[in-house]
Amino acid sequence: MTEQPRIVHLGLGNFHRAHQAVYTADAAGQPWRITAVARSNRQLVETLKAQNMSYTIVEVGPGAAEPRRMTVIDRALVAKDEPAAVRAAIADPECHVVTLTITEKGYGYKPGSSDLDVEAAGVREDAAGLGDADRVPTTMLAVLAGGLLDRADSGNPITLVSCDNVGHNGTGLGRLLRQFAALLPAEQGDKLTAYLDASVSTPNTMVDRIVPATTDKHRDMAAEAGFEDQIPVPGEPFTMWVLEDDFAGPHPDWASSGAILSDQVDRYELVKLRLLNAANSMLAYLGLLNGGTFIAEGAVNDAIKAATWQLGEEMQPTITLPDGFDPIDYRKELFVRFSNLELGHTCQQVGSDGSAKLTQRVPGPVAWHAEHGDPAPKALVLLTAAWLAAVVYADLPEGNVPDEPARDLLKQLAEGGVDQLAKAALVDHAVLGPQLAEQTAFVEAVSAQLVALQEKGLAAVLADF
Repeated sequence: MTEQPRIVHLGLGNFHRAHQAVYTADAAGQPWRITAVARSNRQLVETLKAQNMSYTIVEVGPGAAEPRRMTVIDRALVAKDEPAAVRAAIADPECHVVTLTITEKGYGYKPGSSDLDVEAAGVREDAAGLGDADRVPTTMLAVLAGGLLDRADSGNPITLVSCDNVGHNGTGLGRLLRQFAALLPAEQGDKLTAYLDASVSTPNTMVDRIVPATTDKHRDMAAEAGFEDQIPVPGEPFTMWVLEDDFAGPHPDWASSGAILSDQVDRYELVKLRLLNAANSMLAYLGLLNGGTFIAEGAVNDAIKAATWQLGEEMQPTITLPDGFDPIDYRKELFVRFSNLELGHTCQQVGSDGSAKLTQRVPGPVAWHAEHGDPAPKALVLLTAAWLAAVVYADLPEGNVPDEPARDLLKQLAEGGVDQLAKAALVDHAVLGPQLAEQTAFVEAVSAQLVALQEKGLAAVLADF
């Protein structure tokens, strides 16, 4: 390979800089470089440029390495400001891989579905205007599709690597792109679909590293190590990346830097979604209801820890585990990671976008338990009730209020009474998807638990665990 091989990353933020960027920098063989694309964060991009495209990784907690300077990103763009440049970067022959961290809601899934929400804001407009490279797309899917449409002229193969907490993330991305292509004018749609079929791979992946928001403390830690840095990235020492070995063309030797190439990514995905992410959500909502700010506070609270451990007990049998995987050791290690006070991982951050996250984490396990004779597993009931209580009823300080796209709807539904909210939200409006809406006994249990939280308080509810 004679050219400088390149990755385009969509969704520049802390997680990418602490995860895929590190694996890429550490990969053996010819160095790769990254063009990082922020959706709208001009400040981050301008600061990177002012720092000569460098930043610092600051590990925190037991076993932390020394701060490390990173230079693997050598170009940064803002999608809302430079749409044509982003398309050109994806179409560039030097680009062989596009990685994505655009969050669960960034893909445009219809709530509770694996299909594209074609009626969501901007989707049809993006499809109609995709032929105009200078038009600013509303959706990140259109940002990617525009670059691929231009790249189809050359036919150069490319690998799209989704790195978000979505089950079967690569398979889903491929399906969404094809469904988006179906909305395009016929000639464009046919062209994009043919290119996707012939030259594009979308491997499934699982990513794992706790990466909190940057604070002045982390800037001070970088400065103490000799790095003047306004945008250092904090992270725990633990990191994991599992990918399918399904690449359309050249790619970094990520296995040499610790990534796992496996045909059991789906199993690792469920481990992450149901053991780690669900437990993290439980700690967030119970922590908020308990007046806490940080995830670590709940992880060392005996009552909250007991309820969260029970959630793992309920989740574990719903998963076909990867070969050689010890779930008990993994779950014990989770609490060590969650209790890392140095991370400063907030309940507000983890608890945000709960309607999107819990749709991925709750309905499947509830259906599994219902099929096995337990239609209302108590920790899953508590997780769902605690989310509703934290979003609708909790009197939280402004900085602790989690972002929730369904908040206005839930607040409106709450006017019907606390005993009616669960049914209205989960059944009538299927906020967590149609699969959960069918679980009548579970919804009734959530309703009772929500009433108990409001009338008896969190301590009384946790006493049952």
